[in-house]
Amino acid sequence: MKNQKNINLLEVSQLYKSFGNKKILENISFEMGKGEFVLITGSNGSGKTTLIRIISSLCSHDEGEIKIFQTSLKKEFEIVKSKIGFGMHNSMMYDDFTGKENLEYSSDLYGITNKKGNLKNIVDRFELTEILDKKIKYLSQGQIKRIANAKAFLNNPKLIILDEPDSGLDKQSQEILFREIIEEKKLGTSILLASHRLEKWIDIADQVLFMKNSSLINVTKDRKNLIF
Repeated sequence: MKNQKNINLLEVSQLYKSFGNKKILENISFEMGKGEFVLITGSNGSGKTTLIRIISSLCSHDEGEIKIFQTSLKKEFEIVKSKIGFGMHNSMMYDDFTGKENLEYSSDLYGITNKKGNLKNIVDRFELTEILDKKIKYLSQGQIKRIANAKAFLNNPKLIILDEPDSGLDKQSQEILFREIIEEKKLGTSILLASHRLEKWIDIADQVLFMKNSSLINVTKDRKNLIF
Protein backbone atom coordinates (compact mmCIF):
# COMPACT_ATOMS: atom_id res chain seq x y z
CA MET A 1 0.00 0.00 0.00
CA LYS A 2 1.31 3.46 -0.96
CA ASN A 3 2.51 5.60 1.95
CA GLN A 4 -0.10 8.28 2.64
CA LYS A 5 2.58 10.98 2.80
CA ASN A 6 3.79 10.07 -0.69
CA ILE A 7 0.38 10.24 -2.34
CA ASN A 8 0.26 13.13 -4.80
CA LEU A 9 -2.30 15.77 -3.92
CA LEU A 10 -2.32 17.11 -7.49
CA GLU A 11 -1.42 15.31 -10.71
CA VAL A 12 -1.43 17.02 -14.11
CA SER A 13 -0.76 14.73 -17.07
CA GLN A 14 -0.16 15.68 -20.72
CA LEU A 15 -2.36 18.77 -20.64
CA TYR A 16 -3.15 20.61 -23.88
CA LYS A 17 -5.18 23.76 -24.49
CA SER A 18 -5.75 25.82 -27.65
CA PHE A 19 -7.85 28.83 -28.57
CA GLY A 20 -8.53 28.43 -32.27
CA ASN A 21 -5.20 27.71 -33.92
CA LYS A 22 -3.18 29.21 -31.07
CA LYS A 23 -1.59 26.79 -28.61
CA ILE A 24 -1.95 28.03 -25.04
CA LEU A 25 -0.69 24.96 -23.20
CA GLU A 26 1.26 22.09 -24.68
CA ASN A 27 2.02 18.77 -22.99
CA ILE A 28 2.02 20.05 -19.39
CA SER A 29 2.77 17.40 -16.77
CA PHE A 30 3.74 17.74 -13.10
CA GLU A 31 2.94 16.34 -9.66
CA MET A 32 2.45 18.04 -6.31
CA GLY A 33 2.73 16.36 -2.94
CA LYS A 34 0.91 17.04 0.31
CA GLY A 35 2.19 20.16 2.07
CA GLU A 36 4.26 21.35 -0.87
CA PHE A 37 4.55 24.93 -2.09
CA VAL A 38 4.75 24.84 -5.89
CA LEU A 39 5.62 28.00 -7.81
CA ILE A 40 4.60 28.39 -11.45
CA THR A 41 6.64 31.17 -13.01
CA GLY A 42 7.44 32.65 -16.41
CA SER A 43 6.84 35.82 -18.38
CA ASN A 44 3.42 37.25 -19.20
CA GLY A 45 1.73 35.18 -21.90
CA SER A 46 3.62 31.99 -21.04
CA GLY A 47 0.41 30.18 -20.03
CA LYS A 48 0.53 30.46 -16.22
CA THR A 49 -2.93 31.93 -15.74
CA THR A 50 -4.57 29.52 -18.18
CA LEU A 51 -3.01 26.59 -16.36
CA ILE A 52 -4.23 27.91 -13.00
CA ARG A 53 -7.73 28.51 -14.37
CA ILE A 54 -7.92 24.98 -15.78
CA ILE A 55 -6.79 23.41 -12.49
CA SER A 56 -9.40 25.59 -10.73
CA SER A 57 -12.08 24.31 -13.13
CA LEU A 58 -12.73 27.82 -14.46
CA CYS A 59 -11.59 26.86 -17.94
CA SER A 60 -11.75 23.57 -19.86
CA HIS A 61 -8.79 21.77 -21.43
CA ASP A 62 -8.60 19.93 -24.74
CA GLU A 63 -6.54 16.89 -23.78
CA GLY A 64 -4.92 15.41 -20.72
CA GLU A 65 -5.94 14.56 -17.17
CA ILE A 66 -6.00 16.38 -13.84
CA LYS A 67 -6.45 14.65 -10.51
CA ILE A 68 -6.89 16.47 -7.20
CA PHE A 69 -6.94 14.35 -4.01
CA GLN A 70 -6.79 11.32 -6.32
CA THR A 71 -10.10 12.40 -7.90
CA SER A 72 -10.58 13.25 -11.59
CA LEU A 73 -11.17 16.98 -11.99
CA LYS A 74 -13.26 16.58 -15.12
CA LYS A 75 -15.63 14.03 -13.56
CA GLU A 76 -15.84 14.84 -9.86
CA PHE A 77 -14.80 18.45 -9.22
CA GLU A 78 -17.83 19.10 -6.97
CA ILE A 79 -16.56 16.45 -4.56
CA VAL A 80 -13.18 18.11 -3.97
CA LYS A 81 -13.85 21.85 -4.37
CA SER A 82 -14.79 22.34 -0.69
CA LYS A 83 -11.18 21.42 0.20
CA ILE A 84 -9.69 24.06 -2.12
CA GLY A 85 -9.21 27.81 -1.67
CA PHE A 86 -9.07 29.93 -4.81
CA GLY A 87 -7.47 33.34 -5.34
CA MET A 88 -7.67 34.35 -8.99
CA HIS A 89 -6.03 37.34 -10.72
CA ASN A 90 -9.57 38.65 -11.22
CA SER A 91 -11.00 39.07 -7.71
CA MET A 92 -14.32 37.32 -8.53
CA MET A 93 -16.22 39.41 -5.98
CA TYR A 94 -19.45 41.39 -6.22
CA ASP A 95 -18.86 45.13 -6.62
CA ASP A 96 -22.08 46.15 -4.86
CA PHE A 97 -21.33 43.96 -1.83
CA THR A 98 -19.05 45.05 0.98
CA GLY A 99 -15.95 43.05 1.67
CA LYS A 100 -17.71 41.47 4.64
CA GLU A 101 -20.75 40.53 2.54
CA ASN A 102 -18.52 38.93 -0.08
CA LEU A 103 -16.74 36.86 2.55
CA GLU A 104 -20.02 35.89 4.21
CA TYR A 105 -21.44 34.83 0.86
CA SER A 106 -18.38 32.67 0.18
CA SER A 107 -18.72 31.19 3.68
CA ASP A 108 -22.30 30.17 2.85
CA LEU A 109 -21.19 28.59 -0.42
CA TYR A 110 -18.60 26.55 1.42
CA GLY A 111 -21.07 25.57 4.12
CA ILE A 112 -18.82 26.85 6.90
CA THR A 113 -20.54 26.13 10.21
CA ASN A 114 -18.83 28.55 12.60
CA LYS A 115 -19.20 31.40 10.11
CA LYS A 116 -18.86 34.29 12.57
CA GLY A 117 -15.79 32.95 14.37
CA ASN A 118 -14.14 31.79 11.19
CA LEU A 119 -14.69 35.16 9.51
CA LYS A 120 -13.23 37.03 12.50
CA ASN A 121 -10.14 34.84 12.32
CA ILE A 122 -9.60 35.63 8.64
CA VAL A 123 -10.27 39.36 9.15
CA ASP A 124 -7.70 39.47 11.96
CA ARG A 125 -5.10 37.47 10.04
CA PHE A 126 -5.33 39.66 6.94
CA GLU A 127 -5.92 42.89 8.90
CA LEU A 128 -9.12 43.78 7.03
CA THR A 129 -11.09 45.62 9.73
CA GLU A 130 -10.71 49.12 8.26
CA ILE A 131 -11.93 48.15 4.77
CA LEU A 132 -14.35 45.33 5.53
CA ASP A 133 -17.55 47.40 5.58
CA LYS A 134 -16.85 49.30 2.36
CA LYS A 135 -18.37 48.23 -0.95
CA ILE A 136 -15.90 46.61 -3.30
CA LYS A 137 -16.49 49.25 -5.99
CA TYR A 138 -15.16 51.95 -3.67
CA LEU A 139 -11.92 50.16 -2.78
CA SER A 140 -8.54 50.40 -4.48
CA GLN A 141 -7.30 47.46 -6.53
CA GLY A 142 -4.78 46.65 -3.81
CA GLN A 143 -7.50 46.58 -1.13
CA ILE A 144 -9.68 44.36 -3.32
CA LYS A 145 -6.78 41.97 -3.88
CA ARG A 146 -6.17 41.81 -0.12
CA ILE A 147 -9.77 40.71 0.50
CA ALA A 148 -9.64 38.28 -2.44
CA ASN A 149 -6.48 36.69 -1.03
CA ALA A 150 -8.16 36.35 2.38
CA LYS A 151 -11.11 34.64 0.70
CA ALA A 152 -8.79 31.89 -0.56
CA PHE A 153 -7.97 30.98 3.07
CA LEU A 154 -11.56 31.23 4.31
CA ASN A 155 -12.56 27.57 4.29
CA ASN A 156 -9.39 26.18 5.91
CA PRO A 157 -8.49 24.47 2.62
CA LYS A 158 -6.12 21.57 2.12
CA LEU A 159 -5.01 23.12 -1.20
CA ILE A 160 -4.73 26.84 -1.93
CA ILE A 161 -4.49 27.98 -5.57
CA LEU A 162 -3.33 31.55 -6.17
CA ASP A 163 -2.75 33.50 -9.39
CA GLU A 164 -0.46 36.56 -9.06
CA PRO A 165 -1.66 37.12 -5.46
CA ASP A 166 0.84 39.91 -4.76
CA SER A 167 -0.02 41.93 -7.86
CA GLY A 168 -1.06 45.47 -6.89
CA LEU A 169 -0.42 44.99 -3.17
CA ASP A 170 1.37 47.56 -1.04
CA LYS A 171 4.34 46.49 1.08
CA GLN A 172 2.25 45.81 4.20
CA SER A 173 -0.25 43.65 2.28
CA GLN A 174 2.60 41.73 0.64
CA GLU A 175 4.10 41.02 4.06
CA ILE A 176 0.73 39.81 5.38
CA LEU A 177 0.27 37.50 2.41
CA PHE A 178 3.80 36.10 2.70
CA ARG A 179 3.34 35.52 6.44
CA GLU A 180 0.04 33.70 5.97
CA ILE A 181 1.42 31.47 3.23
CA ILE A 182 4.35 30.52 5.46
CA GLU A 183 1.94 29.70 8.31
CA GLU A 184 -0.27 27.57 6.07
CA LYS A 185 2.77 25.72 4.75
CA LYS A 186 3.83 24.93 8.32
CA LEU A 187 0.35 23.47 8.93
CA GLY A 188 0.77 21.11 5.95
CA THR A 189 -1.45 23.01 3.52
CA SER A 190 -0.46 22.60 -0.14
CA ILE A 191 -0.06 25.83 -2.10
CA LEU A 192 0.05 26.25 -5.88
CA LEU A 193 1.01 29.81 -6.79
CA ALA A 194 1.55 31.45 -10.17
CA SER A 195 3.71 34.57 -10.29
CA HIS A 196 6.17 36.25 -12.65
CA ARG A 197 8.08 37.43 -9.54
CA LEU A 198 10.45 34.49 -9.16
CA GLU A 199 12.68 36.23 -6.61
CA LYS A 200 9.76 36.81 -4.23
CA TRP A 201 8.79 33.18 -3.80
CA ILE A 202 11.66 30.92 -4.81
CA ASP A 203 13.22 30.63 -1.35
CA ILE A 204 10.10 28.99 0.11
CA ALA A 205 9.18 26.90 -2.96
CA ASP A 206 9.51 23.12 -2.79
CA GLN A 207 9.18 22.94 -6.54
CA VAL A 208 9.48 25.50 -9.36
CA LEU A 209 7.73 25.12 -12.70
CA PHE A 210 9.18 27.48 -15.29
CA MET A 211 6.92 28.11 -18.30
CA LYS A 212 7.84 29.56 -21.68
CA ASN A 213 5.84 29.68 -24.90
CA SER A 214 2.99 27.52 -23.53
CA SER A 215 5.27 24.72 -22.30
CA LEU A 216 7.03 23.69 -19.13
CA ILE A 217 10.72 24.02 -19.95
CA ASN A 218 11.96 23.26 -16.45
CA VAL A 219 10.64 21.55 -13.32
CA THR A 220 13.04 21.59 -10.41
CA LYS A 221 13.42 21.61 -6.65
CA ASP A 222 16.92 23.09 -6.97
CA ARG A 223 17.16 26.77 -7.87
CA LYS A 224 20.62 26.15 -9.37
CA ASN A 225 18.95 24.05 -12.06
CA LEU A 226 16.51 26.75 -13.22
CA ILE A 227 16.58 27.41 -16.96
CA PHE A 228 15.64 30.91 -18.18
